[in-house]
Amino acid sequence: MDGKKKPRKWLQLETSERRCQICQHLCYLSMVVQENENVVFCLECALRHVEKQKSCRGLKMMYRYDEEQIISLVNQICGKVSGKNGSIENCISKPTPKRGPRKRATVDVPSSRLSSSSSSKSASS
Repeated sequence: MDGKKKPRKWLQLETSERRCQICQHLCYLSMVVQENENVVFCLECALRHVEKQKSCRGLKMMYRYDEEQIISLVNQICGKVSGKNGSIENCISKPTPKRGPRKRATVDVPSSRLSSSSSSKSASS
């Protein structure tokens, strides 16, 4: 084995199991799972949990689509909309040059990185 972690597949959970344990938000695109206690958090509640616990140990971020897939979906939708009204001005033509698409299905974020992002409003799933 080359030492790289294999990407995690999206959890095959029932809809009720993909709801945040705190706010009951349906976590369709992304969620944070506390694996040892089988707890699901939406991204906002996970951030609050990490700020309160001062640790992200045991938490795994799961997401359904990588950046390339999201861009492809947006472009498909734009194509269908443009067929109806002839406008495609809000479509995404290619990934932003700042960074490439992520290939992993989980991301471990050090707590030091989370503390700097707590002042800005995080994007919800």
